[in-house]
Amino acid sequence: MKKSSTISIAAILLASLICTLACKKKSDTTTGTGPVPLVVTGNYSNITFTTVQFTGNVTDDGGSFVTKRGFCWSNSNQNPSVLNDTAVIGQGAGSFSGTITGLKSQTNYYIRAYATN
Repeated sequence: MKKSSTISIAAILLASLICTLACKKKSDTTTGTGPVPLVVTGNYSNITFTTVQFTGNVTDDGGSFVTKRGFCWSNSNQNPSVLNDTAVIGQGAGSFSGTITGLKSQTNYYIRAYATN
């Protein structure tokens, strides 16, 4: 009888572990640390040989305060990130705009808004 109860307890523990792991909710908006802000890159204007003005909008803070927002750009990477050149334009959710300076004339750039929380 002792052997039977040991197997039953082990089976219950195994079933509990499997259920716990299988039922864990995953979100496609996480990066391992939690939800991320949703950011929309807006329009550009006031283009000169070395500057351009952009707008952006943090439409959802992802559940945490946005500590940094701005623009990132690259002349080679079509999906620039904060690992490329950046201009910080404040913090918090909502609309923002800023001017990117120091660009080279007659060069294509890929620019997008970003936010971190």
